[in-house]
Amino acid sequence: TVLCCELLEHLKIDPMHMMGEIHRVLKDEGVLVLTTPNVVSLRAVRAVSEGNHPGFYNRYPHPGSSDAFSKHEREYTPSEIALLLEACGFVIDHIETGPYGDQPPAGGEWAASLLASLKAEGRLRGECIFAIGRKVSIPRDSLPEWLYDCAI
Repeated sequence: TVLCCELLEHLKIDPMHMMGEIHRVLKDEGVLVLTTPNVVSLRAVRAVSEGNHPGFYNRYPHPGSSDAFSKHEREYTPSEIALLLEACGFVIDHIETGPYGDQPPAGGEWAASLLASLKAEGRLRGECIFAIGRKVSIPRDSLPEWLYDCAI
């Protein structure tokens, strides 16, 4: 089993390299547990509706800070996490979203009502994506088109 918790969103370049290394070290049928913020959470929907950035942590670190790697480089949707795992030779055993703490973010009910009124998908809108994938095949796509700008 490999745990990849709250790391994917911090990678500046080439997340598929890390995913390939996870695939390499796992035995056949090995399990990857991955968690990452959900960029389409109810909190993010509310933020966008108020004219704010949807990202969970999108600020640059202070130039004098030693915490130079704290910001999120890219956040993902649950469907993108499924695509990422499948491209890397995993099957999805489970994917869900949920809160980071005990309390749901403020404004969640309002955002859920908005989505319902728009007939938009209301599932998988929690703050954090929790995914479990099982290694079943060789990686299929080392540069998924949806993730990389492949124009050279």
